[in-house]
Amino acid sequence: MCGGELIIGDFVSIACGARILTGTDNYFGGKRMSTVLPEEQRSVIRGQVVIEKDAFIGTNAVIQPNVTYLCIEPYQLLLEKVR
Repeated sequence: MCGGELIIGDFVSIACGARILTGTDNYFGGKRMSTVLPEEQRSVIRGQVVIEKDAFIGTNAVIQPNVTYLCIEPYQLLLEKVR
């Protein structure tokens, strides 16, 4: 199983500990979370993450699938599009 697409613009700064996820499991619809389970028993979100030119991603930030953004502060969890 693969994730989604990651697009990174020029001169992007990604601090240590930051995580960028283009695919992740979730419990939606009563599904189970494990990479060893068959696809039909899982609810996987795959999507595109776009990190625009000159963006900054702070320490320990977590970016989930299907987002576009310019600047994320340290220890932020990003679940939706930010401009």
